[in-house]
Parts: sequence; structure tokens; C-alpha cells
Amino acid sequence: MEAPTADERAECPERVALEHATRRWEAETGNAERLASRENGLLTILSALVGFGFFNYSDFEGIEPAWLPQFLRLIVTAALALILGAFVRIFLVARRRRDSKGAAGVHMYASGHLDWPTQASLQPNALASEEEAVRIAFARTSLAAASLHRRNVRRKENLDNGQRWLVGAVVVAASGFLCYTWFGRSGEAASASGEARQARSELSK
Repeated sequence: MEAPTADERAECPERVALEHATRRWEAETGNAERLASRENGLLTILSALVGFGFFNYSDFEGIEPAWLPQFLRLIVTAALALILGAFVRIFLVARRRRDSKGAAGVHMYASGHLDWPTQASLQPNALASEEEAVRIAFARTSLAAASLHRRNVRRKENLDNGQRWLVGAVVVAASGFLCYTWFGRSGEAASASGEARQARSELSK
């Protein structure tokens, strides 16, 4: 293959298209990195919520009034269910889907589409011109960028849904904490309060 001149390279639309496809691939890899950072942050929050110690049912024993322990257990169960839902949406929803109907188009990673075609006639030393190689590179890069874009969109949807579940868990847990703060008191405190009221009643007689 003869190397193109500077003027030919400047006027070659295939090269412009290849540069555009390369920029698109780089943009999608940046998006993938940001989504990975967000995923790690959500995992940290989930781990903190589970390990915080709030979800200890035995802590509700002896709390007055009598209806509050059962109510708090329901709140905790609902929060745990929402956290489990967030975990499933973020980490266990299948991310690997077919990018095309044919098995040849399936790759575990989008970068698999960047592999050069294996046909002998499409090998660089068998091509008639550099423009043909540029067209092949453009097609492979565009396919990889499109695949990574679809994966990023699905991943973002999973993260958004998981984050909604996580926010719901926080709201439910916070409502339980507020109920405990406003209405709850230990059995000993309730007993002491009752004795104090009884003593005041006897003094007033």
C-alpha cells in the first residue's frame, strides 16, 4: 500500500470518520469509569447501612408503648427488603446481553468488537490501499463504541433504579427512627413514670 500524501490525508473522509469514532469510544470509556465509581459508592452505602447495627430486632424488646416494638420490626423488615432490592438492581441484574442476534456479535466486553477481522483477505498486508484499512478500523471502532454505549445506558438505568430503592430504604429507616424518638421509651422509664404519677396521685388525696 502506498502511503497517502498530507493533502490526501486531510481530504480523506474515512479518516475524519475514524477520528470521530475514536472520540466516541473514548467518551464512552469515560462514562463507564464514572459509572463504576458511582457503583462503588452505592456499594459502600449499602454496606454501611447493613453493618450499622440498626437491623437488630432484639433492640426493640422492652420498648413502650406496647405497639411500638412490632411497628419498628415492620419498619426494619421493609428497609431490609428495599436494601435487598437495591442490591439486586445494582449488582445482580444481568449486564451481559446480546448486542446482535447472531452469536458472532456477542462479546463479554465491548472492546471485543475492536478485534481485527480474521479473514485473510482483510488482513492489513492483503489490502489494496490504506483507505480500506481505515474503513475497516472505522467500522470496528464504531461497532465497539455503540456496544459500549448500550452497556453504559443499561448500567446507568440499573444504578438509577437501585439508587431509588436505596433512598426508599433510608426514608423508611428514618421514619422508624423518628417514631422511636417521639413515642418510644424503655420499660424501666415507663415503670418509673407510672410510679411517679401514682405517687403524685396519692399525695393529692
